[in-house]
Amino acid sequence: MNVCHELKTILWLPPRTASRSIAPLFHKYNFINSEYNTHINGYNKYSHTLGIPKGCEDYEIICTVRNPYSWILSIWHWDNFHEGTAEKDRLSFSQYVENGVWELTDISKHILNNNITYPIRYEFIKDDLRRIPWFNNKEIDINMFLNTNKNKSENLKRLPENTLVSDYMAHYTQKEFNTVKNKFLPLFKRFGYIITEY
Repeated sequence: MNVCHELKTILWLPPRTASRSIAPLFHKYNFINSEYNTHINGYNKYSHTLGIPKGCEDYEIICTVRNPYSWILSIWHWDNFHEGTAEKDRLSFSQYVENGVWELTDISKHILNNNITYPIRYEFIKDDLRRIPWFNNKEIDINMFLNTNKNKSENLKRLPENTLVSDYMAHYTQKEFNTVKNKFLPLFKRFGYIITEY
């Protein structure tokens, strides 16, 4: 868990929600990884763990979130094409959704069962950051960190108008679309994500 005692704020960074770009923006506010008591000043310095450190029960919570359709695809991609994953162990996206091999189920329950003061939606990062009263990073700094992660993959289809963003719906069939919608409906509703028809 990442926490700033001066601001009485916990920063949750679930995996695959732009944590590599977001974490550096909070370093100057003296956020620490409470598990190791280290500053979150770089990749792998912050924690993906969601929880409330002892003595921080009354702290506000900032949490990065993502449209579940995009989120599942990103987790699948990480699990199947990350360096060191043997080709024989890879699942197709359809198999991944069908088998329910999702790290997101417990994470989403944790998010839904806690009061998130400031959600930072992957799709609206700048707008949501501006809603945090004490957050005053300059736009140029925000842009720099948001554009830092330019990892592309031939395994994900990209939007023609913005090749940094995956065309996540191009990976779905009706069956997978419905499965994700039904499993994560509370998450869609909680953060205002519109469920379009397939």
